[in-house]
Amino acid sequence: MASQWIVEYLQWLFLLILLLNLAQRRQYETAARKRLATLYIAAGLILFYAVAHLIQLLEASDWWLLPTAAALVFALTRGESALRAFRLSCRSCGARLSLATIVYQDSNLCSNCRFGQPPEAPGPET
Repeated sequence: MASQWIVEYLQWLFLLILLLNLAQRRQYETAARKRLATLYIAAGLILFYAVAHLIQLLEASDWWLLPTAAALVFALTRGESALRAFRLSCRSCGARLSLATIVYQDSNLCSNCRFGQPPEAPGPET
């Protein structure tokens, strides 16, 4: 049952990731590492899709998806991995990053840190 759902719907997620990769192509100078990371993620998803399809063809148990999913998560999260390329907060000051920065900037720095300005200190509320 799970393999059938994966075969039916994972292809759309794969397509969205490849469209994101094409959008990152315009930002080649600032998003080269993240573009490669999206290709790694897409390759992992296509491998997971292939295993789910094979399970469905052989009418094997869906439990075989668990070691495949564990291997995929391990491969995508170890070291300087594909998933760690997309940080949600600034490496320098910890401020929350915008969606454009998360997707298109390899530096993972907010606009203040990227352009050398100190982040604003919270002042007294009036």
